[in-house]
Amino acid sequence: MKLIAIDLDGTLLNGDCEVSDKNIDAIHRAINKGIDIVIVTGRPFIAAKSLLNKVGLSLPIISLNGAVIYSNKEEVIEITPMNLSISQQILTIFQENKIYTEIYTNKGTYSINKKDVINNIMVRANSHIEKNVALQRANQRIEVEKVKFIEDYNTLITLEDIYIYKIQGFSLKQKLLRRMCSQLNTEDIIITSSGNISIEINHVDAQKGIALCMFARDKGIQMKDTMAIGDNLNDISMLNIVGQSVAMGNADNEIKKVCHYTTKNNNEDGVAFAIEKVLSK
Repeated sequence: MKLIAIDLDGTLLNGDCEVSDKNIDAIHRAINKGIDIVIVTGRPFIAAKSLLNKVGLSLPIISLNGAVIYSNKEEVIEITPMNLSISQQILTIFQENKIYTEIYTNKGTYSINKKDVINNIMVRANSHIEKNVALQRANQRIEVEKVKFIEDYNTLITLEDIYIYKIQGFSLKQKLLRRMCSQLNTEDIIITSSGNISIEINHVDAQKGIALCMFARDKGIQMKDTMAIGDNLNDISMLNIVGQSVAMGNADNEIKKVCHYTTKNNNEDGVAFAIEKVLSK
């Protein structure tokens, strides 16, 4: 094994949105054995980097589902932005359906919705944890990602040198999200999800699998010598093309079906367990 790609939410991160000591140690052991590690996430770079910084990890990051690839020196290697005209059509549909929306760009993350809207969604979607904890996490996400609240999307679309990498819509109404997916049916975009309260839209070529192929190619690594670990629908494209695909114990059944095997869940150091299995060979 020469390259291991690891998703963040529900994979490397446990239920408290932290990286466990066992996972950190396993990553260091893999690196010391000459294996490259890359984080592949739907999160923007700034959010992923913040989480890694907390535990002293400096790793290359494929962010926003593959729309932007960064080296471990924080240099942009590749970008795959969305068409601005199509982005505008998508935003119009989102507004018509009145769902909370975030737009991830080269100039930051934007929303025209009020902050308390997403806070309410996050609290209600995480009813298994205390309300104040859920609210704190929601606020932290907005602060870390530096979400800017604006009056009108049109002012964003017309900004000079603007690149839109991902549009994400949040709603507790899953039927509404499914209906919107059918409204957004076009060959130029890919619709995925990292949870049951949102849909994520990227350029059709901004997929984790495509970006991982680019990253491996630049490293001179063949895909048969790669492994990917993930848990959700936006991980499928990379799990389908690696030499060894690993589903988290907490993964959707659809994910487990496409993977070679299933590791422990994200609260049981599933990433460390999968890495140790590779290192023991």
